[in-house]
Amino acid sequence: MITIRTDKPKDMEAFFSKAKNDSKGNGITWSGDMSSGSIEGFGIQGNYIIDANYITVNITKKPPLISRALIEKEIVKYINT
Repeated sequence: MITIRTDKPKDMEAFFSKAKNDSKGNGITWSGDMSSGSIEGFGIQGNYIIDANYITVNITKKPPLISRALIEKEIVKYINT
């Protein structure tokens, strides 16, 4: 399992709106609410939990040819943009 913890965006409503809209076109689906849910796409599956300051994403399944470092980098970049 890969665990990624990063600061949560200041505007969580804007983040979730972006995530749900983006999922229609980029193949990554974020489902859930502002406390917890799941993420899946491109052979990656996992879940997320949001507390007062952080988003913690646990990747439970990934394709063997995609590196852990790439997954971590892309998820942190997506959350923080």
